[in-house]
Amino acid sequence: MQRSDIPKGEHPLTDILYHKIQRFSPTVDRLIREIVDFGGKRQLERTFNWYVLPPVPEFEKLLQAMRKRLCVEAKRRRVNFKAD
Repeated sequence: MQRSDIPKGEHPLTDILYHKIQRFSPTVDRLIREIVDFGGKRQLERTFNWYVLPPVPEFEKLLQAMRKRLCVEAKRRRVNFKAD
């Protein structure tokens, strides 16, 4: 079964990324999509228990920190790539 074949409501990440369903808040869902765009999907999957998450304001702060780290890493990789 492919991720996009997972029924709606089965997993928050699938709902947000494939079914475009809002699960938490517009801001949290956007942060999750941005983290995945930076290549952080596995980190999201490993970091959080998706069925027992912190309150939305706390979750948002954790996601902002994760996105910031991934952004810094991406910029560093891009600079190193240009230097090679």
